[in-house]
Amino acid sequence: MKNLNSFSTVSIVLAIAALIAGLQAAKYWFHASKVNIIPAWPKNADVLTEPGETLESQAGWIAGMITAVALSSDLNKSAARWTATAVVLSAFSSLFGVLVGIF
Repeated sequence: MKNLNSFSTVSIVLAIAALIAGLQAAKYWFHASKVNIIPAWPKNADVLTEPGETLESQAGWIAGMITAVALSSDLNKSAARWTATAVVLSAFSSLFGVLVGIF
């Protein structure tokens, strides 16, 4: 078995870090896709009670959607950052992998 030089070791460590970052991004995107809409209706005894008025009911649903979209957006932003990190780490891993063949 060929001995690992420092470029090989760095390349492997960066590849593992890229894998971890990519999995973290996938986790955030998964959670972003599972955000539920909870209407913003008044709670009576810890149970959401839909108002009898149509406009109040719709307003509760709209407020709930705004909250859900904001949460999903935050999760998507985190996922995008983790993906960018994974891409950069992977690029550096490839660069060090090329340097293994040169030195």
